[in-house]
Amino acid sequence: MCTILLYHKILLFRRCLLGYRSLRYELGIRPLALEDRLPRIFVELSYQALNQGLLSLRKVTEILGISDLELEDRLYGEVAEDSEEVYA
Repeated sequence: MCTILLYHKILLFRRCLLGYRSLRYELGIRPLALEDRLPRIFVELSYQALNQGLLSLRKVTEILGISDLELEDRLYGEVAEDSEEVYA
């Protein structure tokens, strides 16, 4: 266990020497959940603006600070699960 942690720290140090910054989650620091970072009404209004076509998917992800894939999972995750049951 100790050798794995040492090896991981060496890899992170080498990346730093090459000019790559290590990401916070590589050091064990997980980002806060979207619900903890932003008010719920802000997130809901962002979703509504996206559904009405007032904002693009890219802009909403930028505003919320999440990836495109995470936003699609949040928006269409339940629909995808339901559609699998229908076609099964």
